[in-house]
Amino acid sequence: MEITQVTQKSPSVWALTLADGRSYEIDRTCVLEYALLNRLEIDDETLQEMQQTYCERHALQQALRWLNYRPYTFKAMFQRLMPIYGEATSFAVLKRLTEMGGINDYQYAQQMARSAVERKGYGLRRAAEMMRQKGVPKNVIAAVLQPYEETVPERLQQILERHYAEKLSDPSDRKMVERVKAALVRKGYSFSEIQAAVQRYWEETEP
Repeated sequence: MEITQVTQKSPSVWALTLADGRSYEIDRTCVLEYALLNRLEIDDETLQEMQQTYCERHALQQALRWLNYRPYTFKAMFQRLMPIYGEATSFAVLKRLTEMGGINDYQYAQQMARSAVERKGYGLRRAAEMMRQKGVPKNVIAAVLQPYEETVPERLQQILERHYAEKLSDPSDRKMVERVKAALVRKGYSFSEIQAAVQRYWEETEP
């Protein structure tokens, strides 16, 4: 098929028009790589390859713009790219982003763990749920949270001392004690962890 026209639409986008009236958007790099000129013959296979190259570049640029605002997991970025660029292009772009280090689920999960567990004082269950909602794979969640498992009692003790000392001053006030336990459940701690922490707290603060 003969190319009838190659025209620049913007600084980065060009239009390629064929003799049968079909028109395609391409970028300057494609024009140079394929040496596109008026009256040049181009076959369908080359045309499809060129279109795929252009689409992947466009998708990569869009993904990098999104990454400038916040980090993404592999799954979350795929969910943003897929409706616009399709499955094949989205996977190709994600492969490139992973190789570049722009997408790294393990590092993303580590940052979430530090924020949820260390800074906000959440339990591992709530931290894990937050990661799942962001598309972090189960094996990555388990690996990232494993180092925090042994320090759960220590963190709970600190939370009780800093935020609930007054409310736990009277062990006979069962209503207040249950409120404290409910608050810790919402933070993502298990009932057994909370029970052990409260009991230990009273033993250590006992006159």
